[in-house]
Amino acid sequence: MHNTFYSPLWDTIMEQWDEIAEEKLRGELIEKITEFFEEIEVKAIQFTFDEDTHVLTTKIIYSIVDLGGVEDSVSVSVNLEL
Repeated sequence: MHNTFYSPLWDTIMEQWDEIAEEKLRGELIEKITEFFEEIEVKAIQFTFDEDTHVLTTKIIYSIVDLGGVEDSVSVSVNLEL
């Protein structure tokens, strides 16, 4: 059985980073967050790719509806070239 609770970020490792990959990853992240964390509303997802180090930083800005819409963010950095 395939576990569906995973991060789509790992699918981007060793892939070329371009506008198509960016939009695909944005959609997949929103889909996963919505599927597993219904109380979270994604406000924005920002990507920063450092071409020198091949590190993709993903910042997810979100609010928690049940907490009065308090907004926060989380950032994750992944090296796309292993």
